[in-house]
Amino acid sequence: MPVLLAQQAQAQVLIPVAPAEAGADSRMPIAGFSISSGLRLAADGAEQWHSNAEQLSKVFPAAHQDRMRKAYLQSKDVFVQIEQRLGWPRNDVAGAMAAFIVGNYMVMRGVEVSDAHTQALAEQLAAQPDMVTRLGAQTPQALRGLYEQCAMVGTFMALAQLSQKANPQPAAQQQHLRDAARANLQRVLGREPERLSLGPNGLVWQ
Repeated sequence: MPVLLAQQAQAQVLIPVAPAEAGADSRMPIAGFSISSGLRLAADGAEQWHSNAEQLSKVFPAAHQDRMRKAYLQSKDVFVQIEQRLGWPRNDVAGAMAAFIVGNYMVMRGVEVSDAHTQALAEQLAAQPDMVTRLGAQTPQALRGLYEQCAMVGTFMALAQLSQKANPQPAAQQQHLRDAARANLQRVLGREPERLSLGPNGLVWQ
């Protein structure tokens, strides 16, 4: 598993969410949904990992964009391994979104999240009506973009947090990464991330 240093994240990483219908609420309601295998939504559109990594890298200063593009593509390789290890269906949107939430949660809280808790979150997300209705209504290209960008950003953030054990970064850089993680979760979940807790039942709000 490649170790990505947290110092690589020198700008706020915001995930571009797949566009919703005009006027629609783009937040992802989580509370109240039970864990279920559900109907797993797959992003079966043409792969666009390189163009998505390029797009994600554009939020960084020009001098760091090439390094970040490569880091995101490394994260993609790690995510594919995670997807296989956890037994998720290929191109599983719920799994990619779970990876996004888990990676940012790890950075924001400075913790690790187990495979079991990640799996519970993926199943919880898969059980949401929005997973099939709103997200399933996206074009194959838009859904594929959401899947790939969630997978790369989430895995990158998780690897950055894990790298802290071996290569602790200056406090200012750690705080900047935590701020980015909080902004990511706030944008996608539409709620205060500090109230979020991940455990054996998936995501709950305290």
